[in-house]
Amino acid sequence: MSDQSFALEGGSSLAVSESVVMLSDGERLTHVDCSQITGVSRGGAELIVTRREEDPLRLRAATITDARAIEQALATCCGVSPLYRRRWNPNSD
Repeated sequence: MSDQSFALEGGSSLAVSESVVMLSDGERLTHVDCSQITGVSRGGAELIVTRREEDPLRLRAATITDARAIEQALATCCGVSPLYRRRWNPNSD
């Protein structure tokens, strides 16, 4: 799989590759190994990436479509489990 890059709000960018996620905010570059990612949740265009022994990354994509693409890229590169949990449905048991 090739690297996938996404523009975020505020001029930041996110790149997802085989086993590393790189977040650039213009001043610094944050590398996150996929093995450290414990979950991804999305609400609208905002994503929260939880990590082992680190604060979560809060990302705001430019659009909901971009947020879905980022969510899919993280699932593809970092493995399906535990990223894809069924969304909570208050009408089900």
